[in-house]
Amino acid sequence: MAEANVFEMTGDDVQISYSARGPFVDQPGLEPTLTYQDPDQNLTFSGDQVCTQQSEIGSLVSVSLKTSVDAGATILTLLIPSITVEEIMVDQPFETFAIVTQTFGILPGVGARQIYEVLELDGMARSIPLL
Repeated sequence: MAEANVFEMTGDDVQISYSARGPFVDQPGLEPTLTYQDPDQNLTFSGDQVCTQQSEIGSLVSVSLKTSVDAGATILTLLIPSITVEEIMVDQPFETFAIVTQTFGILPGVGARQIYEVLELDGMARSIPLL
């Protein structure tokens, strides 16, 4: 058995791929990599652009989809559960979700400074060994 380190998820017109150690073994420094695709954009994040926090419910992986000092930001936070796979390179299905947070920056306003959208995701996890 092995701990999954590559995750591919789809749902709500979104495709997300996350690798805890880079996309494949040829990744210099083995940095985490996240790819986000929706009907309007295709973005890739790596290294310091990917913020990972461990919690009791799994790993919280965040990236900034859009940033603006005046208008705020759009942040994607993905919940990655701990997944053990039976064999290396064998897919293990799972379900999870992502939260898209819209912040409002320095523009004046009354009320909540963030709004949230929850994306339900179906995924496949696998363990890819390091060479």
